[in-house]
Amino acid sequence: MLVALLVFMGSPKDAAFQQVFLSGKQTLERGYSTTDLALLKSADRIFDQIGEAYSDPLVFYYQGLTNYRILNCLNMQGNQTYREQSPFLDKAIACLEKIQNSNPTYLEACVLLHNLYGRKIGFKPMLGLSLLPKMKKMGEIARQIEPENPRWLLMEAVYDYHAPKRFGGDREKALLGFEKAANVLASRAQSEFGSPDWGLTDAYAWLGICYSDAGKNDLAKRYFDKALEVDPNFGWVKKYLYPRLVNSGYSSHAAK
Repeated sequence: MLVALLVFMGSPKDAAFQQVFLSGKQTLERGYSTTDLALLKSADRIFDQIGEAYSDPLVFYYQGLTNYRILNCLNMQGNQTYREQSPFLDKAIACLEKIQNSNPTYLEACVLLHNLYGRKIGFKPMLGLSLLPKMKKMGEIARQIEPENPRWLLMEAVYDYHAPKRFGGDREKALLGFEKAANVLASRAQSEFGSPDWGLTDAYAWLGICYSDAGKNDLAKRYFDKALEVDPNFGWVKKYLYPRLVNSGYSSHAAK
């Protein structure tokens, strides 16, 4: 039924396209908010069906983003093996590379690919020889085109947080990057149709993690609260990070 509807579309601005696309985007956002893998996989199917009828970078991007979000949720839930994650990791990369191959300066695809190549190398270090140059190239493109892009700031900070010092990792730098990403995202106006607008709750969650790591639990709670002010259902904080903070001995306030 969905494919039949999409066959008659003329452009991404058509009302029918917008209706179906927004259904996929909203399903993606609900799925990530509540860490519901079934909803995320439903969003993936919606974007796959749109992609069958309409070849467009915006659709490829959201296919990649959906699978990136599935990876995020698998990590939260402790499903962190390569066997569990590789189907979604490979699909996310393949969808975003479709964009990159035809439009090498499509910034938002470069931002996600930088992160995804890093994940792949983490699972398969021997692939570093081929993937590390690609990863570096994605970062170079992002810095050249829009160094203040908030999702690039966020992904760069994630790299700084996780990477060993010998590869440029620096958790103090990561903290500054998360702060900058959060400030930019909080000040951004509503984006136009389809434009990526995610990242604020993630940035606040990461700030909470950084402060928790440093033993500054009051600041950690402040940023977890900020994430829940933006999205009261944000599962990463509500189900995982807040309980972890409480279990670490912080109990001046009950977790939401």
